[in-house]
Parts: sequence; structure tokens; C-alpha cells
Amino acid sequence: MPCCGGDDASVASKEIDKKLKKDNKALKDELKLLLLGAGESGKSTIVKQMQIIHKDGFSDEDRSQGKPIIFENVLSSMKVIIAAMEQLGIKLADSANQTHCDFINGKEEYDMEPEDYNAEFFGHIKSLWADNGIKECYNRSNEYQLNDSAGYFFDNVNRLVEKGYNPSEMDMLRMRIVTTGIFETRFQISGVQFHMFDVGGQRSERRKWIQCFGDVTAIIFVVAASAYDQVLREDASQNRLRESLELFQNIWKNRWLEKVSVILFLNKEDLLEEKIRVKALPADEFPDYNGGNNPEAAKAYIKDIFMKIGRETEHKRVYPHFTTAISTENVKRVFDACKDIIQQLHLMQYGLV
Repeated sequence: MPCCGGDDASVASKEIDKKLKKDNKALKDELKLLLLGAGESGKSTIVKQMQIIHKDGFSDEDRSQGKPIIFENVLSSMKVIIAAMEQLGIKLADSANQTHCDFINGKEEYDMEPEDYNAEFFGHIKSLWADNGIKECYNRSNEYQLNDSAGYFFDNVNRLVEKGYNPSEMDMLRMRIVTTGIFETRFQISGVQFHMFDVGGQRSERRKWIQCFGDVTAIIFVVAASAYDQVLREDASQNRLRESLELFQNIWKNRWLEKVSVILFLNKEDLLEEKIRVKALPADEFPDYNGGNNPEAAKAYIKDIFMKIGRETEHKRVYPHFTTAISTENVKRVFDACKDIIQQLHLMQYGLV
């Protein structure tokens, strides 16, 4: 007796084979990038720049959702500075500004309604930001944990308080949200599909990275190069640049990534050049550094300590670039330079070259 449905099964099998072949081609056509780095290195800002450069930028909904987050950033940053003043023994230049401190300290981010971020609220922020004691504490922010964009938003208080305020592109780039879990984004460049994964950089998030390791074209490792004089938010005994270096070494030697090359983004170049003129790399953390307050010497040294790790392996490479993630022009130029490298790595991954 003939097997019923034999022809149907054959057709179904061919359809499955066709789909698998199509899926495999799509997979090979897609370049998968894993965005890694320690917390607050600027990874999420890189993702936002991809949205600006290669997609449609920020939608009205994005900006609407970003507005309360920006206001929360302003409140939390000023509270952090006020708390740090007590820890560092810094006094207000004008004792009358204590009433403004009391007002801000009496606010909790989770308790604030949109209407609470009003002219009165921003008036207190503006008065405090004009106080030289607050400014002195802000200038010592490497000694505590303060959002890099705090000064930017304080400088723009007059704009934030305007009726109908809508976050600008730069506001959205400067907005700080802690990345938890894994965030994915897809974009096209010259018909080539890129699939980028941004994963949380804090230590508690890193265990999730292993889920993204399969079939990666390249890793983009982001370092806050300016953080040479700061410690981790989650571990006050660990220097941030040293943490990035150790993390980079662990990733470079990871057996799951033994053939994956790394594009190294030495980020916050603008802040590095500004800070190094005032304060050199700490000798206790980087005893072999002898470049003093020379920005070019500092940049060469920081790049070299990462490249030394890369030179330990011959079958993969590190491609270093200094970046300023908040500059769309800078990120576009750097990513354009990396695009051909990424495509070449992709072809090598599938044995097509």
C-alpha cells in the first residue's frame, strides 16, 4: 500500500530546505556587532548615534519619553553634588543658598509629577548652579559618582524650563539611563544589514553577555578613556580605566571569542584632553606613565596599554579609534572607517575570502 501524503511530504521538505537556505543567506548577509564595555563608557550613546545617522533619528514619542528622564537626571545630579559637598567638606559660597539645597533634598525622583518640574524647581537649580561652592564640588566630581552630562543640563536650565520644551538631539544623546539587560538595534548602511547588541556594563549585568557571543562578526569595545582618575560606581576600590583594561583582557582571552576581532573605541576623547591638562594619570594606578599633562602622550599611552593585550594573539586583531560619542560627526566618521573592516571580518567569518 502506498504511503499516503508522500508527495506532500516531499514538497514540504523542499520548502523547509528552501527556507533554511534563505535564512542562512540572510544570516550571512547580516553583520552582528556586540557592543561591550564597562558601565558609563558611552555604549548607549553610540547606539543612539546609529539611530541618528542610519535610521530616522528620535521620534516625537522618543523625545516625549526622554523629557521626564532628563528632568530626573537634573534632580538626581544636583542631589549628588549636595551630598558630595558634605563628604568633601565643601561649603556653599552663599549660605543663603541652603534653602535651595533643602528644597532639592526634599524631592524624590519617584515622587515627582511632570508639573513638579516647574519654574520654581528650576529656579532652585539655577541658584545652586551659580554658587561657587557647588561649582567647586562639581569640579571635583572624579572623587564621587556624577553623571558626565550634569553640567550640560545645568547650563541649559533656561531652555529646560520653557513652556513646551521638547528635548533636542543633543539632550537625547546626553540623557543618562542605566542599561540593564540586552538592547538590540538594526540598521542598514549601503544595503548592508547591521545588527547591534548593547548590553549592560555594570558588573551585575556582565553575566548576560555570554548569550550574545554566538556568531558575532566583531566586538566593539567601548572605553571611557577620560575615567583614568575615577572609581567604579559599584566598587569604590577599583579604578575605572583599570577595570576597562581588565575586562578587555578577559574578553580578548575568552575561549568563546578566540577568533573574534575587536574594534576598540577609546571614548570621551574630548573629556580626556580637557582633564589631562589639569591632572595627569595617577602614578599608583599607571606607574609607567611619564607623559605628564600632555594630551597626545596620554592618548598614546592609553591606546598602547590596550594594544599590548591585542598583540598577545596573532590570529585576530584590535582596531583602535579615539571617539567622542556625543559628536554625531565624529561617530559617523569613525564608523565609516570601521565599516569596511567589519565587512571584511564578516566575509572571513564565513570563509568567503
